[in-house]
Formats: sequence, structure tokens, C-alpha cells
Amino acid sequence: MLVDLYQNLHHFKSEFSRQRAWLLFCAIILSFLAATEMSGVTSMCRYWLSDERGYHRLLHFFRAGSYHPERLRASWQRWVLSHAPPVEVAGRLVVLGDHTHVVKDGGRMPGVVSLRETSETQSKPDYFRGQCWGAVGLLVGSLSACFCLKLSLQIHQGFRHLGEEDANDPTLKLGTRVVQMALSFAQVNDRPVWLVLDAFFATASVFRLARSVWSVALQQPLVQVITRAKKNYVAYFPAPPKPPGRRGRQRQYGMKLVCKRSF
Repeated sequence: MLVDLYQNLHHFKSEFSRQRAWLLFCAIILSFLAATEMSGVTSMCRYWLSDERGYHRLLHFFRAGSYHPERLRASWQRWVLSHAPPVEVAGRLVVLGDHTHVVKDGGRMPGVVSLRETSETQSKPDYFRGQCWGAVGLLVGSLSACFCLKLSLQIHQGFRHLGEEDANDPTLKLGTRVVQMALSFAQVNDRPVWLVLDAFFATASVFRLARSVWSVALQQPLVQVITRAKKNYVAYFPAPPKPPGRRGRQRQYGMKLVCKRSF
């Protein structure tokens, strides 16, 4: 087991420009695997019996310039595709995406904002302070026995105090950030995917972003979104032509149809 673990960690060594940074990365991964409780860097220090100097070294690792997070994430995604059998449907990988809210009490933590929990859970209050994370994962195994293996997690709210909020950029909307993560995975690895989302993402901006990148080989969008339609969705028949001689402009919509009644 230790030999396999070393070989898997050695896959990421090329992403670090310094040997010490890679060793710290290995120590952090081993902490995730073996620590009895995980509440942050403090838990890693307890596992390795580190003093205050070791605590600050681990903190500095996350801000180090000896590696690039985007390249490290791409290396992890390549490792997943080469070691885990992905579920394929009609020649496309199946990717799941969603948001999760994590309660945080730190006053100086990045991305900590006031959140409202809309899911039916008893473990969180209706309103709390925390972080909003977006996640995408690859479905591996088989359709009868599958498992979602995480590909990427990013904070999706709370960028204003960091100077990264741009109201004019449509990619910064909460619903489209998960689609952008799936697009990045599909483009970097040149693999078309089905992106399965819940009804929160059934908006026009999500579908426009998914259709903005096409696969030349398939002559289809690289990412196809599968989601549940909202109950208030409506459609319109084509408007009848305006009779000649009637004043006013041509009608834009015809008879309204409530989609829930039809399907």
C-alpha cells in the first residue's frame, strides 16, 4: 500500500519547482488520509506532532510560488482519468455539479459571507456565516455501481473584499461558475461531458455558457447540461402574423403554454 501511495504522489512531483514544497504536499495528503479529525492546519500539526514553526510552514505552503494551483488541479484530473474507470454515456463522460454551504466562524477567512440554507437539512440554520463552495465530480465505476470522484472545488461567493468581484462579467454569476468549471475540465482534457445539475441551474445564462464551446469532432457543444425544469417554466407558440392594415407592431409571442401541464 505504501508503494502505491508513493507512486501516486510521485505523479504530482513535476508540478513543484522545489523538493521541499512537494514534500510538504505529501505531508498534507497523508494528513488527510490518516488524521483522526480534520479541522484545518492545526489538525495536521497534531498528526505530525509539529511545533509552532511547523504550523507556519504549512500556512506558507498554501501561498507559495513553487507551484501553480491550476496546473496542480489539471494534473489531478489527468490522474483521475488514467486511474479511475469513468462512466460513459453516448461517448460522453458524466460530471455532477452542485454548491455546498460550509459554516465558518473565522472573522478573517476569505470568502466568508452571510448565507441562506435552502436545502432541507437540520444540521444548519436558515441563515449563517460561512463559505459557498462549488464542486464538480466525475462519475466513475459503472451505472449500476457508481461513485462521484471530485475534480475541482472552488469558493463561489465572497470575492468583493478581495477586489475580484466584477458585476460586468457574466461568468461571475453563481449559476454559471459551476458550468465554467466543467468547461475547463472538458477543454483541458478534450473530453465531451454530460453535466448533471439540479433545478437551481435551469437558467438561460447556464445554457448559453454551455453552448458557447463546441466540439469540432462531434459537431455538438462540448458540455451538455442535464437538469430538471422549474415548475414556473412557460413556452410560447409562434405569434400569428399581423393582419394587413392593423396598427401597431407585430406580436412577439403567441399563446402561452405552461410546460409543467404538458410534461
